[in-house]
Amino acid sequence: MTTMSLNTAFTGRAGVSRVFTPFNNFSSRPVRLPKPLKLPVKANPDNGVDDLDRQLKEDMERYKQRQSTVQTTPGRFQPVSIPTARTAADNADAPNFALKEAIDKFLIADFFFVVFALVSLGVSLAVNLAFESSALLDFWLVCWQWVFQPAIGLLMLGSIGSGVAAWAKDNLGKNK
Repeated sequence: MTTMSLNTAFTGRAGVSRVFTPFNNFSSRPVRLPKPLKLPVKANPDNGVDDLDRQLKEDMERYKQRQSTVQTTPGRFQPVSIPTARTAADNADAPNFALKEAIDKFLIADFFFVVFALVSLGVSLAVNLAFESSALLDFWLVCWQWVFQPAIGLLMLGSIGSGVAAWAKDNLGKNK
């Protein structure tokens, strides 16, 4: 039995036995590691790119053929339609969709504003430590109560509200 490093034990290089002794006081038995998984590679190393491209095209053709066959028996594979972009003409609830989109865009902008607030706090703390000037930190503290706290509150409220609305649409909409 050979003692070796973890790297050698996992890679199994140099024909060394695949057993290593752990460095703890709880066990004196060596631990056997599984052999590494060897995946079959069909690509020829001389023209690997062309061979892989050919295999990819063959796989895509098989996938398209499988997608084109529609089985009508229950429990069998049914192709799923891919949703497209929603428009006002397609939706009966178009105003609700537009409102949700506007709220989502506002939440994204608010999130980046909160990230900016945290970065500005870090910058003001660094300036305070480096130059012993508290002007930026004092300005940030004034903005904290009147600007940054409401932004964080709106972000939390909007995130919770968006999640509740999505849950209600999924769970309560099924009863109709």
